[in-house]
Amino acid sequence: MNDDHNAPLPVGRTLAVTADAIGRGVAHVGQRLDDSVGRGNRSLISRWFWELDRVLLVLIIALIAMGLLAVAAASPASAERLSTEKEVLDPLYFLWRQLAFLALGVPVMLLISMLPPEPARRVAIFGSIGCLFVMLLLPIIGT
Repeated sequence: MNDDHNAPLPVGRTLAVTADAIGRGVAHVGQRLDDSVGRGNRSLISRWFWELDRVLLVLIIALIAMGLLAVAAASPASAERLSTEKEVLDPLYFLWRQLAFLALGVPVMLLISMLPPEPARRVAIFGSIGCLFVMLLLPIIGT
């Protein structure tokens, strides 16, 4: 066993501890902890995770949960009211639709949140213009 683990690190070298080294109580100069863990990883997902506004994400999840609860509570009454003799809606019809749109919306939200600020700003501007255009067309094409 190399007994120089108490020696100071040479300038410019990093000290990273492996699981084996932790078990033996020894760290080796130049060895790196798994690159998928820690702030040293510069992948897209890693940068997103460390720059993420976690409080805002928790608030968004809470808002989604409250919306699902409200839709679940209102779905049976709405489904009964909108059912006809020919077509009877499932009591949780609107909850299933909400979950389907949630399954589409959450991944899009997460993907857009991974964009750098400038492309995200462009997506927001063009998305807003597109939505405004579709809203202006609703009286023409909507029934």
